[in-house]
Amino acid sequence: MPGTRISFASDFDTARVLVEKQAYSLVISELSVGRQDAYEFLSHYRATESGAEGLFIALVGEPTRATLAKVAESSVDSFVLKPFTIDSIKN
Repeated sequence: MPGTRISFASDFDTARVLVEKQAYSLVISELSVGRQDAYEFLSHYRATESGAEGLFIALVGEPTRATLAKVAESSVDSFVLKPFTIDSIKN
């Protein structure tokens, strides 16, 4: 798709650098990577010009009530439970 840019980061420190350098209208992120969670990164993304209006989708691997409640209270726009398929995302 012309004009589409896709970047990958293996950790939240790298992701923070990416969103500081470039505008992203959509971020899809694991909710947790190792001992880190995405909430600090989400706050950082929201503080950027593109993040203020951009979409943030969290990938949730352990959908406990506590986890889903925290996601619902955050500024995450949507979440996808893992494992998932392309068809489940389309629906």
